[in-house]
Amino acid sequence: MLTDTEEQLLEVWRRWPHDHERDRRVNAFRELGLSEVRALQVVNGLLTSRVALEHDPVTVSRLRRLRDSRMRGVRSWVTS
Repeated sequence: MLTDTEEQLLEVWRRWPHDHERDRRVNAFRELGLSEVRALQVVNGLLTSRVALEHDPVTVSRLRRLRDSRMRGVRSWVTS
């Protein structure tokens, strides 16, 4: 079972998924009492959670794809 904060963080990403909406996400994180760094740490942890995937499969899957594509870009840059 997800905590209320975890559910709210997934809702923030569902509501404002695009990079140009980062300011809205940051403001929502602050309203939850979290810094941007801490919110991203929690969300990153949710990406490996079966419970989070069952709760919001579309958002979690999209965030996993985004994370994976960014990691591929970092790896290709480091190995070049």
